[in-house]
Amino acid sequence: MPADAPTAFFSYSREDSEFALRLAGDLKAAGANVWLDQLDIQPGQRWARAVEEALNNSPRVLVILSSASVSSTHVEDEVNFALEEHKTVMPILYRDCKVPFQLRPFQYVDFRTDYAQGLKLLLKTLGVSQRVAAASPTENPEANLAELHSSRFKDLSTPEKSDTDLKSSFEAILLGQGIKMDDAPTAGAKWNLGLAPAPAPDSPEGLCAKGDQHFGYGIAPRSEIKKAFECYQQAAEAGSALGMRKLAFMYQRGLGVTKDCHKAVHWYGKAIAMGDAIAMHGLGMLYYDGDFGTKDYKQAVRWFSRAAEAGNRGGMEQLAFCYEHGQGVEVDRQQAVSWYRKAAELRSDFARQRLRGLEQSAL
Repeated sequence: MPADAPTAFFSYSREDSEFALRLAGDLKAAGANVWLDQLDIQPGQRWARAVEEALNNSPRVLVILSSASVSSTHVEDEVNFALEEHKTVMPILYRDCKVPFQLRPFQYVDFRTDYAQGLKLLLKTLGVSQRVAAASPTENPEANLAELHSSRFKDLSTPEKSDTDLKSSFEAILLGQGIKMDDAPTAGAKWNLGLAPAPAPDSPEGLCAKGDQHFGYGIAPRSEIKKAFECYQQAAEAGSALGMRKLAFMYQRGLGVTKDCHKAVHWYGKAIAMGDAIAMHGLGMLYYDGDFGTKDYKQAVRWFSRAAEAGNRGGMEQLAFCYEHGQGVEVDRQQAVSWYRKAAELRSDFARQRLRGLEQSAL
């Protein structure tokens, strides 16, 4: 087993994403090495292969139980595999449901009425002390998501911190979307870290900053996610490209609102019209992931190309990956290497890893 292998794998239904993301975020913040697809699959990784590898390497499987998960064939397959491989299966009771027969012998952790108590018991079971992560944001971004949502960073004593250093604090993948926040930190972002005065509350920048506080990187309660959506909507309607892009993402993932990919495309398009390169990447991911029901790699490549040419690192990574594997374009190793190199110049660890792999395969 790899030294950095996760200690627990999340098996859940996508309908329970909000709870799964919140729980995984809290466990990571406390120091638990858990694996959740939406947080841990990197841009360009093969989804099915990454899931299989994580499941193989994890000695424990956390099964989130709800009416949606007990009817999921994917969850059933993961549970059956875990049992056959004699892994420790830990049921997490999220919603009232009929517990599957094969899981009834196992004691569950009950999150239905008291989330805090359930989290405390689960951390104890995983052998993790409930604590606040002590690492700096740049050392372990995931472990500090909870702190970014709080006011702890307002006590930072380094107001002279550069935009380059600050930018690295935000390099976490948003809900598995692959949109890296690789543009210059906004005034709202600096304010959330205590490094700049607060923007005017009713300004588009202020509304986006307020929305970010409510959103809490997707691990906030549903009521807070809804408030984040409303803030982004107000900012978008006020003409903010940042608000438009964030609103598009909320529609794309169904966060705080009913999922609507047509509205997501609409708002991504408006942000793109204002030159937002991250929105170009976001629209490309919408087609790449098949959010309309089927994957459209050609459309995805079109938008990854525009994002990459506009200097977006995520677009460069994804475009290179498409050239490497022939997704939406003919396989072109030279183009793949070229775009990986450009992304690597922007401090992309993923691009550096892919370049090493291509160099080794050429030997």
